[in-house]
Amino acid sequence: RAQQEVEMVDVEEKQDGKSPQAQVAPAEALPSSVPSNLTEAELPGGGAYIRLMILIWLMDNERNLDLSSLKLTEVARELVDRLQKLNQRSLDAINAKGLFYYSLLHEREVTLRSIRPLLYRSCRTSVLKQDRISQATLLNLLLRNYLYYSEYDLANKLYSKTQFPDTRTNAEFAKYLYYIGRLKAVQLEYSDAYSRLTQA
Repeated sequence: RAQQEVEMVDVEEKQDGKSPQAQVAPAEALPSSVPSNLTEAELPGGGAYIRLMILIWLMDNERNLDLSSLKLTEVARELVDRLQKLNQRSLDAINAKGLFYYSLLHEREVTLRSIRPLLYRSCRTSVLKQDRISQATLLNLLLRNYLYYSEYDLANKLYSKTQFPDTRTNAEFAKYLYYIGRLKAVQLEYSDAYSRLTQA
């Protein structure tokens, strides 16, 4: 039966000499093995990705839209909480991006200090899970957070007691080198700062 329904999709040539026109069977004629109403619980990665894309779109178009009733930090926090509840390895990259945009929104509102407990907790979790993508992102977010408030001692302690993951994206490594270069420049280690910044 399924093969008969597939054969219903037929290509016919128009008689006036134009290009062929495809005739597709209606949706009811599709085989019953193709699910038509997948829920977000069955596709958590798809739902999380769509939420992330909506958040990015709202951030990009914030000036053009009337978002007075919508706090983007709450939208981002909901996304981060949902991703951490799902706790799937296939969502590590989306989780890292969600945390990045959550931190960026707090930086825009000058409330970066308030999200440190979440960043600490997420960083510990990513180390325990060996989630290298999130670990690299979170180390950069913590360094950025410290440098934003000119807390160079805390940034130096974090730098000296952690090791940046070997498996990371080039963009995250470049950010890491930039933040360490800024830190070294403040500590008057100019040659080290110069080499880090030129590498970045």
